[in-house]
Amino acid sequence: MNDTKSFWATLPGILTGIAGILTAIGGLLVILYQIGVIGPDRNQDVKKPEIQKAVKPETEPKPAPAPVRLEIRPAAVPHDLRPNTVYSISIMVVSEQGLPVENAVVEVNVGGGSFLDTGNFTTIGNTNAQGVFRTKWKSLDTIPGGYQFDVKARKDGLSSRGELMLRWVGSK
Repeated sequence: MNDTKSFWATLPGILTGIAGILTAIGGLLVILYQIGVIGPDRNQDVKKPEIQKAVKPETEPKPAPAPVRLEIRPAAVPHDLRPNTVYSISIMVVSEQGLPVENAVVEVNVGGGSFLDTGNFTTIGNTNAQGVFRTKWKSLDTIPGGYQFDVKARKDGLSSRGELMLRWVGSK
């Protein structure tokens, strides 16, 4: 009689057989997962965000992109220079896309008359949510041919300069 044991009856044979069975089961699971027979439903995961967007619309306004450059749009009412007159000065600061820039620091200088808030030739303030800084300026009793208002705006390392002109159009 032959006393040699079969390889599969030895410890190395048994371990090899178990490893082969585990490898086959693992490979089968990987294939079934990849073709979508088992595991989470991939289509359901994709649909959930779409359903949430459709059910819950965005109600919060999107923040405006940070400006790359500032633009100054000054205005005065009345538009022409008159003696001893109070003017409403508005300085609008917008981004390159024309969007208002909130909280920009605005400085306005003029060679005569006085700003009502400071009592001198210079005033400084911040723009509101619409990108506008407003101030009042009063001309002198005797006026030159015109005044040039130098306007500076700055925010987050950006700056811009502009001017506003008021000219005398009446007779002296």
